Amino acid sequence: MKKLLMLATTIVAAVNLTGCVIFHSTTEIKGDGSGVAELTMSMSPSVQEAIKELQAMDAPQAQDMDFPMMSDLDKSEIEKAAKGHGVKVKKFDKATADGRETMTIVLAFDDLKGFSYVLSHVMGESEGGEGMGIFDAGDGNFVLKSAE
Repeated sequence: MKKLLMLATTIVAAVNLTGCVIFHSTTEIKGDGSGVAELTMSMSPSVQEAIKELQAMDAPQAQDMDFPMMSDLDKSEIEKAAKGHGVKVKKFDKATADGRETMTIVLAFDDLKGFSYVLSHVMGESEGGEGMGIFDAGDGNFVLKSAE
């Protein structure tokens, strides 16, 4: 338990203090709720290794820190998640530069509900409807928040 706590603390510190995980999103939402999103995520090798170690422990606390391994995501998996949700994968690229794994995904979506579903899937939170989503705030603005 103590080892798990130490590893989890190390991952959180690495992510928050050193920028070892970088996530950038540009989302254009039209008035009808459709749009295009470009998601770019990169992760340092040290964070990838720490995540693998945490997942290998298979402890209940490890599920709270679950983060998708970029090597586990592929275009066909994202297309499968998008099917039937009004989302199309326009671009899916993976690359490694300076030891960092980088992934860029461009999604065209018909509505925010479908986009939120696929976004949660990409972030590894596809089970149980949890994860992140974009929601209409009702005042002309949109909010990225946890979908519970």
